Amino acid sequence: MAFLSLAAGALTGGGFSLLTKGVDLIDRHLKHKQETAIRKADYAHELLLLDKQGELAAAQLETEREIAIIDGNAQTLSASYEHDASYGTPSRVVGTVLRFFRPLLTLLLLGASVWGMYRLIQAGHAEPELIASAVDGLLYLTSTSISWWFGDRSGEKNAARK
Repeated sequence: MAFLSLAAGALTGGGFSLLTKGVDLIDRHLKHKQETAIRKADYAHELLLLDKQGELAAAQLETEREIAIIDGNAQTLSASYEHDASYGTPSRVVGTVLRFFRPLLTLLLLGASVWGMYRLIQAGHAEPELIASAVDGLLYLTSTSISWWFGDRSGEKNAARK
């Protein structure tokens, strides 16, 4: 009977030892699984942060590029005004001719456009697409000359204020 008690005790102790090892393995597996999930979440969060930082850097570069373009345009315009001012004060006759150049050019462009459209219609080539194209051209020339005329004069007024 002692042998049986000894064997039963050994089997019971060994069984509990295996059970403890099994529970320990399961515990380690669950901890590893949890740590892996936490690491994946951390990596996903870091990747998201890196993506956002990349987007912000791209937006900042775009803003800096636009600022550089605006600054370059301002410097070009300023250099143009300085160049024009470097001629000195023109004589009275030259000043008068220069003052009337833009309005005269505007009127000539408008007159030529209207005359061309009139001739187009009179010649019998009055297709609707052609007339629409001529009207578009007339509107383009008108808006270009007027915006150039008044837009350029606003710079002269600002330069005179300084």
